[in-house]
Amino acid sequence: MPGSAERAYINSQIEQFTGNGYLVPALFSQIARTPEFFQVVLPQGVAHNNSLTPDTSLAQSQPKGE
Repeated sequence: MPGSAERAYINSQIEQFTGNGYLVPALFSQIARTPEFFQVVLPQGVAHNNSLTPDTSLAQSQPKGE
């Protein structure tokens, strides 16, 4: 379940969606313009792991020029 901050964001988006006449393209646009859209939130119970690094094994195994 969303926390209070997330709930406030969702309610705000619902109000704007309603006010814009339930236009789905407008909803997608309004969501994509919010800072919350770009936040990464880990689900409850998932530990953050700072030691993760990008997997470069695939890139290193590809022949040059491909």
